[in-house]
Amino acid sequence: MDPAEEIVREWLQSQGFFTMSNIICKGNKEIDFLGINPKTEEKVHVEVHVSPHPATAIRAWGDQKYAKTKTTGCTRRKLR
Repeated sequence: MDPAEEIVREWLQSQGFFTMSNIICKGNKEIDFLGINPKTEEKVHVEVHVSPHPATAIRAWGDQKYAKTKTTGCTRRKLR
């Protein structure tokens, strides 16, 4: 696990999430993290992206199902 993913994992766990990482899916795709908070029943799918020169500012996308967090720079999506 790279350092950026380790930071995100630590943050998710500090927020009360149980996490699974590096899940291989069909088509040789990979999910960085799936998390569930047992107290709130919130479920998240997190993909970690790091760049020393980001191309764009961090911004909300779509109908707020997707949002980029300023603290981690990762995409967070609520699962149904």
